[in-house]
Amino acid sequence: MIPLFGFLEHDTLGLLIMAYPSDTVLQLIEKLQISAAVRVNPRPNMKLIYKNNIIAPKLTVNELNLQPLDHFFVIEGSDVNV
Repeated sequence: MIPLFGFLEHDTLGLLIMAYPSDTVLQLIEKLQISAAVRVNPRPNMKLIYKNNIIAPKLTVNELNLQPLDHFFVIEGSDVNV
C-alpha cells in the first residue's frame, strides 16, 4: 500500500489515504470523500488534480507513478481550469 495525502475541496484537513498501486483515480476520489464525510458531504462530478493537471478517472496509482506521501487534490466541477 502507498500512503498519499489527499485534500478535498471544502474540507479543513488534509487526509492520509492508503492506496493500492491498482487503485484508479475514481477509487482515490471515493476513498477521500468517504474519509472526509464527517465534515464534507460526498458530491458527484469530482476531479482529481495532481501536479496541476486534471487526471483521467481510469488511470491507476501505478500509471501515475504516485510515490509515498505525494499530494493530490479533489475539487468539484466539470469545467475545471487548473
